Amino acid sequence: TPEISAETTEYAILTLYFANSDGSDLTTEERVIEVNANQTREKTVLEQLIAGPEELDAQRTVPVETKLRDVTTTKDGICYVNLSQDFVAKHNGGEMAEKLTIYSIVNSLCELDHIDKVQFLIEGKKVDQFKGTMDIKTPFTSISSLKAFETE
Repeated sequence: TPEISAETTEYAILTLYFANSDGSDLTTEERVIEVNANQTREKTVLEQLIAGPEELDAQRTVPVETKLRDVTTTKDGICYVNLSQDFVAKHNGGEMAEKLTIYSIVNSLCELDHIDKVQFLIEGKKVDQFKGTMDIKTPFTSISSLKAFETE
């Protein structure tokens, strides 16, 4: 096997979406990460979201107990994110908190060039609702701001 020199370490900048300080909208955090050749960028994004924000004025959106079961992206740009039941069970719920969580994941993944939509799976299955207010049966596209919902 060829030796891998330290210089081959690649870095990427991820744009991650978390909740802002008062939980009224999303805020972005640029994060420089070391690229692992054996891991998809999607998986890295999700692991970083589960780890939570580094900026002080941002709040975590994904319960820390959440486990990533699998993530795959189809050729037509739909990313299937399969999360553990903890993603739902450990979430506090509430309409705004749910939107922040769903769109922090959707927007973060849609920052990747090859992803257009995100479909959530819980323990490998499509579920109708996240915590009671959000329908998560169908794929999501990214949004520029949660404020857009207030006019609906």
